[in-house]
Amino acid sequence: MRFELKIDYSPEKMETSRRWLEARKDFRLVDLVPLGYCIVPRYFAPIFGLRYLDYFSDPYTQFRWQLEFAK
Repeated sequence: MRFELKIDYSPEKMETSRRWLEARKDFRLVDLVPLGYCIVPRYFAPIFGLRYLDYFSDPYTQFRWQLEFAK
């Protein structure tokens, strides 16, 4: 073998990561605030009847929906 890969990731850290991911999908807290990429549009798009990909169609549309979501 040309190289060796050692992954040192404790089972405790794995369990913490699992709990974060499980809580994030339900917008719950574990020990951190649930963060996710574009969480605001992912949450509000279905409420406003907007397709998630339509949010990114152009800068004007994205800005308009950001203002709507902020209301």
